[in-house]
Amino acid sequence: MKKKLLVFHPFLTTYRLDLYNFLNNYFDLRVVLYMPNIQTLAFDKEALNQKANFSFVYLKDGKKIAGQIISMGLFDEINQFRPDIVMPHEFGFNALVAIWMQKKWKYKIFITNDDSPSIAETTKGIRNFLRNYCLNRINGLIAVNPETPSVIQSKHPNTKCRFFYFPIIQDEQVFLSKINDAGSIAHSYSEDLNLENKFVFFFVGRLVKVKGIDLLLTAFSEISKQIENAHLILVGDGLEKNNLQKMAADLGLDKVVSFVGKKSDLALVAYFKVGHVLVLPSRFEPFGAVVNEALVAGCRVVVSSVVGAKCLITNNAGFIFDSENVNDLQNKMLLAYQASLKDKSKSNCMPFGFNEKTKELIEFIYEN
Repeated sequence: MKKKLLVFHPFLTTYRLDLYNFLNNYFDLRVVLYMPNIQTLAFDKEALNQKANFSFVYLKDGKKIAGQIISMGLFDEINQFRPDIVMPHEFGFNALVAIWMQKKWKYKIFITNDDSPSIAETTKGIRNFLRNYCLNRINGLIAVNPETPSVIQSKHPNTKCRFFYFPIIQDEQVFLSKINDAGSIAHSYSEDLNLENKFVFFFVGRLVKVKGIDLLLTAFSEISKQIENAHLILVGDGLEKNNLQKMAADLGLDKVVSFVGKKSDLALVAYFKVGHVLVLPSRFEPFGAVVNEALVAGCRVVVSSVVGAKCLITNNAGFIFDSENVNDLQNKMLLAYQASLKDKSKSNCMPFGFNEKTKELIEFIYEN
């Protein structure tokens, strides 16, 4: 008989869907989503719901107090499901509920945590207090970066909590199938944007200051002088869009930079088929799921040193530049360009497979 696994997460995402579908093969899984109406995500909620092979529920909106979503429905879900294992997300109210109810139902608790090493190191105040409280009362912490556990252990040396590294990744076979299905869309993009024989750098994400797109435009203004056929595509929308469009115009990049708006599903995936180098110049980025997608698609990646997903980069599959350093960003983009010219195969560049890593996660849960 399968053990009953109850997952608490704010919302359903493309990069969690594959994980939950896989876990459902090994557990009696129920996923409780406690931030159902968040508006800033570029996911098609209904499309994701239809692809879910597991039981899930959207709770009614809770009250936001001191940055925490307080949803009393979490108590009811535990009482009704009677889990063997509870997997809350981060060190907030949902984790506290799991801890407070543990004595009644005698289950194990494994918290998922998206902190990069730098975020884990600088955590302080109430969040640091909550982290310490939780670590001393749970069975394990599942971190998305391999360096984060050692940082947390150094700050909380007395914890007996076990740690496991599981990055934000998708099933590569599922994603590659999507890329194949997006072929006709990618072809139309190439025609519409006149990308034939062009070398395409691209960005996927929100057009906000923290993403560092101003740094990317500055670097690309020099790149375009050195690479005659270079083109930059910015996929996304956000508060900085108008400012960034003006900046591109002021830099004389109107004809070589395309703002294509927010995309989802195959309309988004098609850009991984069109593009050659993904650039993620973020000033703050706990992880960055788009890096996994780009590597699976066979694109080179260039990311800033604060991007948590830099842990996925091996060999010449990508390059890391010093955050905020435009000259270093420009140099790493050139290196990525040169590496792409040497190897045009666009084959999967991930250092490990989704299935093997997820099976390791399941073993960790059963053993601790």
